[in-house]
Amino acid sequence: MEAPSRLARLLKPRSIAVVGGQEAEEVVRQCDRIGFSGDIWPVNPRRAEIAGRACFASVAE
Repeated sequence: MEAPSRLARLLKPRSIAVVGGQEAEEVVRQCDRIGFSGDIWPVNPRRAEIAGRACFASVAE
């Protein structure tokens, strides 16, 4: 893979995973606020949802 395409993956992701509780919820809210159009995957084993999105119990899930 060429360096420019690796850099583009970092700067313009198609999806992101957020892990945690309150901090993860704020990240999701801010992504919505700025218009991030990719998939957002919240991960938290103790919560059913974060900012209106269903949570996954683990990254592997």
